[in-house]
Amino acid sequence: IDLPGWGNSDCPPTTFSASTYAAFLIHCLDKLSIQRTTLIGISYGGQIASYVAASVPERIHKLVLIASTGLEQKKILSVCFF
Repeated sequence: IDLPGWGNSDCPPTTFSASTYAAFLIHCLDKLSIQRTTLIGISYGGQIASYVAASVPERIHKLVLIASTGLEQKKILSVCFF
């Protein structure tokens, strides 16, 4: 699958985040009637694959990450009182 803006695909109309690419990939799985799959992600593709696995874990048979970036963490504000 050529993700928007990669390979021979046209650029998306807006900037896509890893989670947006993951939603696109889940949509592709739906369109292709793929109920369960193995995802292999290299570098940024690993981050996208991780978002897919976190979003629809029941659809992932195996997840292979190679030199992958991680998931973005929400920033948490800590307040300490002394």
